Amino acid sequence: MASTKSSPLTIPLFLTWMILFLQPMVSSGNHTFSNKEATLQDLQLALEKNQLTSRQLLTRMLCIKLADEADRERKAKEPGSLSGLHGLPILLKDNFATKDKMNTTAGSLALLGSIVPRDAGVVSKLRKAGAIFLGKVSVRTEVCPVAGVLGLVKESSGSAIAAAANLAAVTLGTETDGSILCPSNNNAIVGIKPTVGLTSRAGVVPVTPRQDTDGPMCRTVADAVYVLYAIAGLDYNDKATIEASKYIPRGGYKQFLKIDGLKGKRRRRRGAVLVENVNASKYLEAYSTSIDYETLAMTAVFKLAIKFLPKTTSGKKKHKEYVQQFFLDTEAAKGIGQKEKEAILNLAKMSRDGFEKLMGQYPGIILPAGYDREGLPFGLCFGGLKGSETTLIEIAYAFEQATKIRRPPSFKH
Repeated sequence: MASTKSSPLTIPLFLTWMILFLQPMVSSGNHTFSNKEATLQDLQLALEKNQLTSRQLLTRMLCIKLADEADRERKAKEPGSLSGLHGLPILLKDNFATKDKMNTTAGSLALLGSIVPRDAGVVSKLRKAGAIFLGKVSVRTEVCPVAGVLGLVKESSGSAIAAAANLAAVTLGTETDGSILCPSNNNAIVGIKPTVGLTSRAGVVPVTPRQDTDGPMCRTVADAVYVLYAIAGLDYNDKATIEASKYIPRGGYKQFLKIDGLKGKRRRRRGAVLVENVNASKYLEAYSTSIDYETLAMTAVFKLAIKFLPKTTSGKKKHKEYVQQFFLDTEAAKGIGQKEKEAILNLAKMSRDGFEKLMGQYPGIILPAGYDREGLPFGLCFGGLKGSETTLIEIAYAFEQATKIRRPPSFKH
C-alpha cells in the first residue's frame, strides 16, 4: 500500500497554506471541488465520484508519488483503498516518531537530526489506513518542556492551528495536561482526548505515562471519530493499551454519531434535561492544597520516561543551551522517592474523592460552542470517566449538529 512507503520531507506550513488557500479549488473534467473546510466524508465522496484525485489534492505538496499510488490502489479497488483515511493528507504533532525523512524532535533542537527505528504505534496504524503525512507541526509554548525547531506558538497548538486553517484533512495531537483540549477550544475545532492507553504512546516523545495520551484534532466530530477508531487499539509496545482496548466498542465509534445523542442526557433541547447551578464545591475540596503534586510527580516520572528516549532516537549532538526550565527541574529530580510517592498517592486520592465523584453524578469531548464579542472562539468540553468515549461522542455530535457553530477562520493581512 502507499502508506508503507517513505513519507515526504516536512513541508513548511506557510507553503501548505498557500497551496490550500490560494488555490482551494480543484478541477476535474466538468467538476470543481473546493477542499476548504472539507470533511473526510466530503473528500472521500469527491474521490469516489472522480471529482478529485489524491494527486490533485496533494499536488505540489511533495507527496505526488504517494498520492499517485493511492489513486492507483483506489482505481484497482485494492483492499483498504476505500477506507476513510486512504489517500488523505494528515499533519502530525512533532513528537510522533516517523521512520522516514521527517525529523522527530518534539520541537527540541536537542533532537534535531535524530533517527528513529520505527514509526510510533498510531503512525503505523495511520499508514496502514492509507493516510499520507504532509509534515509535522509545532509542539511548544513558552512553558512547555521542549522547544525550538518550529518556533513559538501559544500553547502546544500547531495541530489545532493546522486543523482550523484547513492545512490538512485532519491532524493528530497529544495531551499531558491540556494540549488537545485547550488549543482545540481556542481554535474552534473538535479535539478528542482519549482514555489513557486507548491509543498507543509507543514512539511518542514522553512526559509522563500516567497522563500522556494522543488523539485527533479535526474540524468536525465525525472526522475526529473516524481518526480515533483508526488509531485506537492494542499495541504491545505500550502495555497500557492491553487494558484500555476493552473500551473499544464492537463495530467502532461511527455508530455513536447520533442526531438524538443528547436524549437522556442533562440538556433540555434535543431531548436532554438541563442541569443548572451545580454545586461542585464539596467535590472540589479534594483539590485544596498549596502543594503542586502534579508538577512534583511529573518531573520525577519524566526523568524516568526520558531515559528510554535514547533507545529509540539518537540525536547528532546535544544543544543544552536550548534546554528549558522543565528539563532543568527534571534533571534535579532524584527519581521516585518518598516525597514523589506521596505526591502520586495524593493525586490518586484527589481524583477519586473529587472529579470522579462529581462525574459519577453528572456525566459530562471539546468542540466549538460560540464566539465572544471580539470574535474569539470558545468551546464546550464534555468530560467523563475512563472508557466513556461512546457516550461523549453521542453528546458532542448531537450538540454539534444542533448548533452548527463553527465557521472558517478569517486571515488578516
